Amino acid sequence: MLFMKGKPDEPRCGCSQKFADILKQEKIDFNSFDILTDDEVRRGLKVYSNWSNHPQLNIKGELIGGSDIVLEMQKSGELRKVLTEKGIPHGDTLEARLKQLITSSPVMFFMKGTPDVPRCGFSSKVVNALKEEDVEFGSFDILTDEKSGRD
Repeated sequence: MLFMKGKPDEPRCGCSQKFADILKQEKIDFNSFDILTDDEVRRGLKVYSNWSNHPQLNIKGELIGGSDIVLEMQKSGELRKVLTEKGIPHGDTLEARLKQLITSSPVMFFMKGTPDVPRCGFSSKVVNALKEEDVEFGSFDILTDEKSGRD
């Protein structure tokens, strides 16, 4: 969780901008909270984390640091190490790639071929069943991406 001034796409201070940019560069999916919208949370967070300024990054309830600390961690490679230790997938990992694919559509079908040109009987049957039920779905051709996996 990034506690910041503003939103990642609309930061309200330079440090918040820098912080959001670091996490985007690292290709990390993250949630944020605009501390300017709730003065009680803003004040309470300083006490809770024993950290006097914002923005600040917390991962799984643990304070990682402010923007200057996290920038230095990024430069040294320490940020990647901490994120990995905390179980946060990097945007270039298989886990992150699969998460992106799975969440790209409410119903996602990993298949051989495409819905218009299925390349196996099972894929064809599932596509037909989804279409018969008027289910909107996304698809991914597992034959086109070695990294996303097939046996």
